[in-house]
Amino acid sequence: MSQVALKEELSQKCDEAFSKYTEENNSHAISMQHLARIFQQLANNENDLKVKQALELIGKVCSCVLDLNSKDIFKPYMLFNNPYQCSFIPSDLTESDFNYLIEILNCVNQPILKARIADILWSYNKPRNILHVRTAIENYILTDSSKFSIDTYHFWLRATSLAKSTKQQDYLEKIKNILLQEIDNPTSDWEFHKFQMAEIFLKTELGKDIFEKIAEKMLSESKKFSEKSDDFKKVEDYLSIAKKLFDKANNEDKKIECIFLLANAIEQHGDFKSENSHMVSNHFYKIALKTYLEIPNSYRTKYNIERYLDKIKEKITLSGNNIIDEMEAIKITKDISPLQNQSINHVKNKNSLCKALLYFSGVFTHNGCQAILTETKIQINQSVLTHIAPFTAISQDGRAIDKIESLSFDGSNQEEVIFKTAIKNFGTIRMNIAVFGCILPALNQIQEDFIISKDFLVELCRLSPIVPEKRENLVATALYYGFERDFATCIHLLAPQVENIVRQLLKKNGITTTSGAEDIEHEIGLSALLEKSEAKEILGDDLWFELQAVFTSSLSANLRNMVAHSLLDDETSNAYYSVYAWWLIFKWVIRSIGEE
Repeated sequence: MSQVALKEELSQKCDEAFSKYTEENNSHAISMQHLARIFQQLANNENDLKVKQALELIGKVCSCVLDLNSKDIFKPYMLFNNPYQCSFIPSDLTESDFNYLIEILNCVNQPILKARIADILWSYNKPRNILHVRTAIENYILTDSSKFSIDTYHFWLRATSLAKSTKQQDYLEKIKNILLQEIDNPTSDWEFHKFQMAEIFLKTELGKDIFEKIAEKMLSESKKFSEKSDDFKKVEDYLSIAKKLFDKANNEDKKIECIFLLANAIEQHGDFKSENSHMVSNHFYKIALKTYLEIPNSYRTKYNIERYLDKIKEKITLSGNNIIDEMEAIKITKDISPLQNQSINHVKNKNSLCKALLYFSGVFTHNGCQAILTETKIQINQSVLTHIAPFTAISQDGRAIDKIESLSFDGSNQEEVIFKTAIKNFGTIRMNIAVFGCILPALNQIQEDFIISKDFLVELCRLSPIVPEKRENLVATALYYGFERDFATCIHLLAPQVENIVRQLLKKNGITTTSGAEDIEHEIGLSALLEKSEAKEILGDDLWFELQAVFTSSLSANLRNMVAHSLLDDETSNAYYSVYAWWLIFKWVIRSIGEE
């Protein structure tokens, strides 16, 4: 086939590919990967070797992803398990490939395809040819302006960046005029169209002398939408870009005005969202507070910021308190009566109190820390969609106190997500079942069969190697209140003693439990003690895990912190968390006797 015939054939094939693309794709957006598949299909059905090779090469070029935030702007469409393997990237092209692309460039009539080939030739072929960058710019901006899509904005941004970096003043002026025309007389009715135009100016710093003029237009556009509706995103985006443009134009007064309007819009959107969700409104109120605080002191009187700060803080507190009311409590819906009967029988008819209490310490068992983590990993792998968004733990007064990050696509944070999820689930599910299915029914039976005196528990603590000297009475008293079902008093006595028990065990094994400098030392808290690498070995995997789930993790009971900061009330101090904490420490004490 002659060169002329080859060019004609390629031109026809490109027309055929775009015609097929139009048939298969109803949207206006240009999907280069879709085009890549069509060119590959045409290549598979082509008998002529030259045409086949050209179509395959075009398909590869189309398959790349345009990443405008990266120095290497063309990224592979697919990454494989092997980190060194991926789909086609332009650096794979050989010298003969580049020469072939130069020939193909002259056969192509479609602007987006012509722009892609010319862009790759300019970016990767050496020596560079200025005609290639001009061809890329010219064809990127030839996109039909009446059919704007997200991809179109990317093409225009790329054209502007290329023109700026190569100082193509004629194209820069042309692009500036077209973008301004799109702001004044848009060819698209998409509400974010003008925002996208302004963002190109901002990102490329094109026409800095007219930034203030563009900013005024963006500020005016923001007033067309209501923050007390689902249009809030439009208000937010237009005010945000107006603020940035005024900042670049060194107009401080207008910039601060935009910040104030943005903060107020966020606050009002919080009011709007409060009708359906206090958690969502609380989120927006906190962002509003942060935005109000961006306003410098010199402008606060003008905008009466102190009044707004007082008002927004009040809304944060009120919505935070309401969060708990709208959150559904976790309830055990499964019939646990067989488990309760089994627990009762487990401690029933024992001929001595000591024997009954030993059985009581084993009334609830699990398969161990490692098994829990393995089960959690399996659950996450089976329901990965539940971990594509982060989980936030909320305190009783509505504060966000801890977070489980979303599972990263590369799995780099999988171990952390698994551990935190296991801790959370242990507190909300396993402890719940343990207390209502096992511990309380067995406790009822023991109290029917025996009288448990405080003196008996004091003697038990004296025999236990984990209870420090001169702490026997304190620990025994805490345990006694548990047997009396006064778990509120129990947990306030018990939590500090647990910290001391762990501290003394670590000290006994030669582990430093203090921090400080310049001869001033301070004892570290239970959380920090359990975080020490030696703690897991000294306490054992299972106890180390449970102490975190019960006493130190904000994703679970966090009882040491709740007690230390007086965050438990009459109701929460008697909740199942406290029951489990009491039983766990009782088990630890009684089972430690005879271990040494």
